[in-house]
Amino acid sequence: MKPKKRLRLSGRNRAAELAPIRPLEAAFHTLLDDLARARSWPTTKDVARLGAAVAQLSALYNSTEKRSVEASGPDALAARLLFSFPRDVPKSAAALREVVASGRLRLPKDRPLRVLDLGCGLGASTWGLARLLAPVHLQCTWIERDMATLQLASALAERAHEQGVAPGIRMDFAGKNTFDVSTFRPDFGGKTYDVILAGQVLSELDRKLEPEERVAAHAERLAGWMRALAPEGLLVVVEPALRERTRHLHAVRDDLLAAHPEAHVVYPCLHDEPCPALWNEREWCHEDLPIDLPEWLEPVAKAAGLRWQGLGFAPLVLERRAEKPAPAREVRVVSDALDSKGQREAFVCGHVEVADVAGEPGLLARRVRVAQMERDAGPASVAWDALFRFDRLRFDPSLLVKGEAPEGEPMPPRVRLAPGTSVVRVAAGEDVRNVSAGSTPPTSDDH
Repeated sequence: MKPKKRLRLSGRNRAAELAPIRPLEAAFHTLLDDLARARSWPTTKDVARLGAAVAQLSALYNSTEKRSVEASGPDALAARLLFSFPRDVPKSAAALREVVASGRLRLPKDRPLRVLDLGCGLGASTWGLARLLAPVHLQCTWIERDMATLQLASALAERAHEQGVAPGIRMDFAGKNTFDVSTFRPDFGGKTYDVILAGQVLSELDRKLEPEERVAAHAERLAGWMRALAPEGLLVVVEPALRERTRHLHAVRDDLLAAHPEAHVVYPCLHDEPCPALWNEREWCHEDLPIDLPEWLEPVAKAAGLRWQGLGFAPLVLERRAEKPAPAREVRVVSDALDSKGQREAFVCGHVEVADVAGEPGLLARRVRVAQMERDAGPASVAWDALFRFDRLRFDPSLLVKGEAPEGEPMPPRVRLAPGTSVVRVAAGEDVRNVSAGSTPPTSDDH
């Protein structure tokens, strides 16, 4: 008997659901090409030359050599302006979409939102935040070590405002500074920020250090950055979705949380326990959204030998508060759907019930492989039929792992969903930290 077909959502439907995380519009295409043309750089019409510059830039950033990255020559700046900027703008928006929907990032009523963009490059992270929140008024402080890059970022922002390319977005600048992020201290002068952005920054810092030293150094950097957060402020870290760099971010997260109990993860983790992905060297936890590069960049990506489909990145959003959040009963999907032998499987991460721990059931943060047989699928589990990576799911009855895996066990526990199990996708507007406690999202007095 042929198994019934699983319900699937198309990438187009999913992309519509993720709005306003979207590729840059045609107006940006014209703006970026004009900026490049005015500097006698290749434009998106010069596919071969621009593709070669993009390929060279990609190889430079992805190099494992222990040396600093310098990417400020004309061809490198052209590649960053015409390719890296459009690719990176949606990432900070994607990292914050769930946080914003839950009400954790509130726009002040009596002043602009204060934003610090560390290692801002061309300002892509700030632009992503602004597009997510539009209409919005931002007061921006940009830190960038290279003057040529900072001047280009400023020209881009000014031209976009003059031409009305980004309606509803107002950026005022409290500072555009040529500091090296490795020496700059964001609590300089006692200023605080509502949002601190660090897009693809850790990857470029302290590359000469040994891995363990580098993890410790970056954990302390994040702790220092967090001290400059205003009440209810957020630190948004975005790294490439490469295995080595993402696992480094996982390790930095663990070091930070262990040494600084006031630091808590807002996204994507649903717990502050050690990262289960680090138990297995082959695993890493990253987003991969069906949001492609703008159509006008597809030929350039092909010429550079890079993908244009999908948006891959590793996010970490942190907050500073005194109280520890209550354990959430939801889990995060941390893989794509795995279909085989009449069943659908996926890896999930979060607090699950573990039987026979010290003789009593308890909640532990685990990475679990969950399977449902085709014959057991039904209306109650439609969210499992249509799951996507990084969905938040709630199970009824809760996931139960019988017997805890040994400490450091590389293989995750397995759970098979019983017939009739309810699987609900948690709406982005629900505050995952408070669903289990039945409370409302925190107010300004809760931090």
